[in-house]
Amino acid sequence: MDPSTGTEPRAVSDPEMAWLLVDAAASCLTGDERTEFFVELGSGESYLAIEHILTAVVSSRTRLPVAVLSALTTWLHGYSGSPAGVQLRKMYADIRLQQSQVINGDAPAEENPSRSHRGRSNTFGIARRSLRQRRWRRA
Repeated sequence: MDPSTGTEPRAVSDPEMAWLLVDAAASCLTGDERTEFFVELGSGESYLAIEHILTAVVSSRTRLPVAVLSALTTWLHGYSGSPAGVQLRKMYADIRLQQSQVINGDAPAEENPSRSHRGRSNTFGIARRSLRQRRWRRA
C-alpha cells in the first residue's frame, strides 16, 4: 500500500515493464541488444526481454529513474515465491546498490565492483566494502 495515497499500486504487466525499461536504459543498449529486445517482445517473450535489459543495466551501471524503479518494485511482487523471483530480486538489489553508490560517490564511474570473477555478482562484498568506507570517512 502506498502510504501517501492510501491505495494499492497498480499492477505492472510484463510488456509494460519491458517498455519502461528499454526506454530508461536506451543509452546502455547496443543496436544488437535493442534488436534482440524487439524480437523477444514481438514474440511474446517479455520476461526474457526484461531479464536481458536488467543484465545490461547492471553491467553498464546505468542509473534508472525513480519512477522506473518504483514500477520495477511493483512488478517484482508478481514474481514473489517463484524461482525466477530470486534472480530478479538479486539483479534489482544490484541496481539499487549501484544507484546508491553513484549518489553517495562510493564507487568511481569507471569501476564496476558489482562484477567479480567470471561475471558473478558480488553484492555482499560491495555492501561490506561500502560500509567500511563510510566508517573510515567518519573517523
